[in-house]
Amino acid sequence: GEATRLKPLTSNCSKAMVRVHGKPTIEYIIESIYKNTPDVGEIVIVDGKHNDIRDWAAKSKWDNITCVKQGSLDGPRDAIRVGINEIQNADRPLVVWLGDAIILEEDLPLGTDFLLTKEVYDHFAWCMWDGNKFYNKPNETVENAVALVGLYSFANGLQAEDAFSYTQGYDISDALELYSKNYDRINTLQWYDIGDISTYHKTCALVF
Repeated sequence: GEATRLKPLTSNCSKAMVRVHGKPTIEYIIESIYKNTPDVGEIVIVDGKHNDIRDWAAKSKWDNITCVKQGSLDGPRDAIRVGINEIQNADRPLVVWLGDAIILEEDLPLGTDFLLTKEVYDHFAWCMWDGNKFYNKPNETVENAVALVGLYSFANGLQAEDAFSYTQGYDISDALELYSKNYDRINTLQWYDIGDISTYHKTCALVF
């Protein structure tokens, strides 16, 4: 997207390149991936109108990163589809990690079927999940539901590719529902957002 809620920080850079204590958000994400599963086959980043992420990736210590443009901005589900289609070998587990989510949990079982969640009070601002059904920014509180916070893990990469390709909706939840109804739920206490200016400053205060 255009990351309009994070302006002016994103006036001339991608959201994932916004720095937290001098380090780009995307670097926190990739470091966390390797801490949880050192055997990473390939990383595909779907970037936007700026080229700063691919410039950073070319200079980074990781040599398995590919960047691809979404083209028209048709929402997060389509962006993930574009990224999955760029993977050279989809016949293995797949992890989708949104570029504005710093997650410092360790021992996450990446590559198994799970959704990372968080208990929240303002259900209307989130995609909520009660373990069976997804509710995109509901108008009222959903009983026994938790918020999805931007990390989705799939044991079957090819099946996930089909789910994101065959669904046509804007929201990620459409593909999640098609893929499976039997995800494990992992609750996080170390999730930090940079979605807008206020949460960015809160993240800067909490992440060391």
